[in-house]
Amino acid sequence: MKNQRYRAAVTLLLAGLCMSLAACDMTPARPGSISGTVASTGRRAPLQGAHVECDDVICITDATGYYMLLGIGEGWRSLHVTALGHVSLSEPVYVTGATRYDVLLGVIPQVTHLHGTVSHSVEGPLEGALVDVDGLIETTDEQGQYDFWDLPRDAEQISVSLDGFLTSTRQLHMEDDDELLDIALKKLASVTFYPTADVGVRSDLPNSNFGGSETLDLFNGHSLNFKFYMFLPVEGLEETAAVTSCTLRLYNTWEASGDDPLLTLVGHISSHWNEMEVVWADSLQHTSGATHVYVSYVSRQYSIDITGFVDDWMTGAFTNLGLCIETDYSEAPMRFSFASREHPDEEKRPRLEIDYAW
Repeated sequence: MKNQRYRAAVTLLLAGLCMSLAACDMTPARPGSISGTVASTGRRAPLQGAHVECDDVICITDATGYYMLLGIGEGWRSLHVTALGHVSLSEPVYVTGATRYDVLLGVIPQVTHLHGTVSHSVEGPLEGALVDVDGLIETTDEQGQYDFWDLPRDAEQISVSLDGFLTSTRQLHMEDDDELLDIALKKLASVTFYPTADVGVRSDLPNSNFGGSETLDLFNGHSLNFKFYMFLPVEGLEETAAVTSCTLRLYNTWEASGDDPLLTLVGHISSHWNEMEVVWADSLQHTSGATHVYVSYVSRQYSIDITGFVDDWMTGAFTNLGLCIETDYSEAPMRFSFASREHPDEEKRPRLEIDYAW
């Protein structure tokens, strides 16, 4: 009887153990998963080797930036992603079954120490210059030095300015942790030159010289053409001079002129001439296809931009033998009569104003 009770108890115990084991085998694993790609912002390039983790499940992205985490509990989970040279990411992800989640990681910007000295070739280091790098501004000290610490290497442009000096702007290409960039500024200056020879010539009097005339006429109509020659000495500028603007100022004395400027043609004269001898019939040679230049006309003051011509003289592209100034043919031409260097009113005489940097 006792043996029967013992066998029954053992049977019940084994049955319970089997049911317990069966129950364990039937308990489902965590059913969720997360997969997707990890890429870098900007070019959105895939990131290989990124570390992705959730619920203690870890994956390393492959060459395409792909990852898959299996056995993740459903519901809100915390996803952690790290990659070399990028800002780490931790954010909640709602998991339901197979969940797709792509990740973009921001790049940690590489930085550099950009520094240098701002100076002038004669005056030396310049204090108080404003150094602007993509909107970040520093001011040079007594030694003309500036410093930008932890400056992003992808900064694009530096601009240096100081009153009385020509602003210097250049592109940046920084690759090292320490970048030395010295900048030389050019000083602004102005000078005025006066013609040493000027003379008008006219088609109706082809053999007459008007070298002593008080006026220089400009006109081009059906049967009459006036133009003039002018020699402007440009000398004495510093060797490092860089011309920024050259304006020929002429005063129109012809009261019947309109309110608008005449279209002006300017050419380099290519042969020698004498103010008191040259006439229309000499047909002085000048650069072919005379260049149209910008002109303005305000309160009878006529201004011609001849910066390109002065540049040519300074660089040696052309020898300065003077300029020929004329106007296009017109069916209804206007006439301008400019004061010459012999005009009795000195304020109205021609002059060349040059702004330059050196």
